[in-house]
Amino acid sequence: MSAGILRLIQTSTPSQEDSQCFLFVGDATQKPIHEIVLDKGVTLPFPLAEGSSASRQLKILHINDLHHHLADFSRIAGRIRELRAQPDTTLLALSAGDEIVGTPFDELLRQKHAAYQLYSAAGIDASVLGNHDFDYGTAVLAKGIQDNANFPVLSANLKNPDALAGLYYPAALYIKNGIRIGIIGLTTLAQIRYPLNSRLEITDPVVVAKNLIPAMRPLCDVLIILSHLGYSEEARWVDSAEKCAGDIELAEALPNASVDLIVGGHSHNVLNQNGLSAENIVNGIPFVQAGGFGDYLGEVEILIKESSVSIKSATLKEVKALAPDLDFEEREIAPLIAKVKEIEKEVLGKVENNPQFATDVILKGFAMGELALANFVTEGMLVGMRKAGYAVDFAMIDASSIASGVPFGEDLKFSDWFKVMPFADTVRIYKITGQQL
Repeated sequence: MSAGILRLIQTSTPSQEDSQCFLFVGDATQKPIHEIVLDKGVTLPFPLAEGSSASRQLKILHINDLHHHLADFSRIAGRIRELRAQPDTTLLALSAGDEIVGTPFDELLRQKHAAYQLYSAAGIDASVLGNHDFDYGTAVLAKGIQDNANFPVLSANLKNPDALAGLYYPAALYIKNGIRIGIIGLTTLAQIRYPLNSRLEITDPVVVAKNLIPAMRPLCDVLIILSHLGYSEEARWVDSAEKCAGDIELAEALPNASVDLIVGGHSHNVLNQNGLSAENIVNGIPFVQAGGFGDYLGEVEILIKESSVSIKSATLKEVKALAPDLDFEEREIAPLIAKVKEIEKEVLGKVENNPQFATDVILKGFAMGELALANFVTEGMLVGMRKAGYAVDFAMIDASSIASGVPFGEDLKFSDWFKVMPFADTVRIYKITGQQL
């Protein structure tokens, strides 16, 4: 496909008879898109304004940064099922990325992508790739998409990931009850763990959005950016050395009201808990975000009337307050939890009867001095790196790498150690001189 041209193909929408889904194929990172070519047999409906003067309503459900916190996902699935069963509701369910890294569900990744499996079963319509979705490498991510995602995975500013070729798309177009809904996916440049020997590149999201929007806008009644950029470039958890535009900077850089909504993630902000806040509308573009770890489910109601689109309401619901879908829990979640429990029971070794390994000692000495458990971790890093053929001299870790102690004088189970180091931290090797040290 030539630069500046995207192809629009049609794909299936499992178990959603009222929907059609089209995917944009091609590279949106290099040049503004000047042509969208419809694949053979693809036809699109006229804009709503040309067909009827009656108003339509669209409800958006959105989650972000679940980080494999899936134990309560049946409550989210139940809300999706409840709304889809209502004949007067047109529903679009979205995830704004970072589906993995943070619980023992991560241990299932090489067998199945638990989050994508549950999203598919619940009827999520699209997700965007977040920075942590790359943590286990593009091959693992590719397997997860291929085996478990029956919805489009988006990222318009992702470039050259060989293992992911044909498995992700810059944007999608849904037709639901006659409403044409465009979704552009954008991934942050910050905190990406680039796999070794990978050509993976994340490009400027603002440039890419400007490349896509003028070409997509005429095809959409509602145009949404599904963003894993964070609230702003100053938001917490955004590394200052890896500055990347957040949703605020993106909205400021785009033409006024050029998109109808930004559904965000990455910075774990709890936005619009009591309704859409004026501070979350920038340059005529509203944006929403639903915290993290599955604590909240966002709901946005959009009113489409002739050629105008407006946000009727935007709220958050506490997931624990939602009714669970018990059938979904038994059918989809219980088997995954059973597999995780088997992994958690695995005995890794025996802990010496030394109170220096206790959680209270670890937390009291956090970042304040030498810790026996931290020394154990760094010694393990040295042994592991030398076995792998690296002639390293010493190892060090940040104190925040250790989140808990271990049960001293007892067997050490996998679940115990996961509490100590629940993060997918990256080991980096540096060559420095004695003078630099």
